[in-house]
Amino acid sequence: MRDEPLPSSVEAVISARSVASGIAQRDRDLRKRGFLKVDEVPELRFISTGLERTGDSSVRMRGALTIRGITREVDLNVRLDDVGSTGEGYRARFVASGQIEIRQFNVARRRGPIVGRRVSVHLDIDAVFEGAAA
Repeated sequence: MRDEPLPSSVEAVISARSVASGIAQRDRDLRKRGFLKVDEVPELRFISTGLERTGDSSVRMRGALTIRGITREVDLNVRLDDVGSTGEGYRARFVASGQIEIRQFNVARRRGPIVGRRVSVHLDIDAVFEGAAA
């Protein structure tokens, strides 16, 4: 039933130090005061505000993303990647992706194109549903 509301919510706390571009020098620069300010604001937060089914195993998740103490609405495309059971309950792996306009979070651009105006976001999420019958 694709039109049914999805009774799920997500709240995620992400270590700002875990942000990675794949280039070590850029990652060090991103953690500094002009960008993520990880020493002052060590966490990024995401709280979902709504889900819309987009396929059999995918949803569009709208939510409030907080970076550097500034909160903006963002959309992430989420797909179910794998499911299984553990001794503690069911496990599900999700992949989420989207883009954000980095200036909305008051992140400064310094000399050179170290960070574009739009930044891709990619999250690999493992969830364990404790107490669920395995």
